[in-house]
Amino acid sequence: MKHIILDTDVGGDVDDILALLFAIHSPEFQIDLIVTSDEYKSHRARYAEEFLELISVKIPVVAGLDVGNTKLFVVNKQIKNPHRVVNTNFLEEIKKVIQKNDLTYYVCIGPQSNLAAFIKENPELKNKVKILFMGGAIHYRIPDSPEHNIKYDVQSAIDVFHSDWDKKYVLSDVTFREEIKVTTESIFYKELSNLNKPHLNFIIESMKYFFNQVTPETCMHDPITLSYLIDNEILSFEKQKLNMDERGVMQINEDGHETLVSKSANYDLFWKIFKDRIF
Repeated sequence: MKHIILDTDVGGDVDDILALLFAIHSPEFQIDLIVTSDEYKSHRARYAEEFLELISVKIPVVAGLDVGNTKLFVVNKQIKNPHRVVNTNFLEEIKKVIQKNDLTYYVCIGPQSNLAAFIKENPELKNKVKILFMGGAIHYRIPDSPEHNIKYDVQSAIDVFHSDWDKKYVLSDVTFREEIKVTTESIFYKELSNLNKPHLNFIIESMKYFFNQVTPETCMHDPITLSYLIDNEILSFEKQKLNMDERGVMQINEDGHETLVSKSANYDLFWKIFKDRIF
């Protein structure tokens, strides 16, 4: 069983809450801590806690750093208690988990603010952690721009990129794909809706907020990232020599840092494992 810290900007794109449910339903994982990134008044942590209560699951939640973004928190109407007191001591909570385990997988599926702060404060713990990111791109869909999870805290992404911690990047090159895209017309969306279960209805409601306020589609970026820790046949990785410039843009460079990045994905195998556990 793998010990997991899930660092997530849950409450925006619905792939985060689906990734959380996926991880909870995976016996390969023990989620020791949920840390919220790109926080908005600690509401992401409140949203996560209320979802966990809905499914009667106890996992510690701690609110991470608020770096001032306001656009991508879309589920404020779903939060029943906006005044709920939440833990904000994320550095100490992360440290406690890592110290107690022989090895912890730090799965970062949002901006890297919390992780960058932790690495800076605790360099002696690097050998007890393996980091798996959803983020970065070599051939991004918006040319010459940083990938989403990078651009919402560029400096933290640069700091982590230049660290010597054990890390792998699941690039949006393999996640921004038609094979794992979801809209209201998708079979997956309809199957999810038809089950009519309270926690799945909660997710559908979140999905509608995202579709209405941001974009009418999403991709399963975060679930496919987590799926690699279940079956390493889902994603293949390769070493690339990369630079990350001051804007957060990744570029292949023969003098760059040797970095493990995703090369390809088995989307059919992902959907099989994912649906079996979500449904």
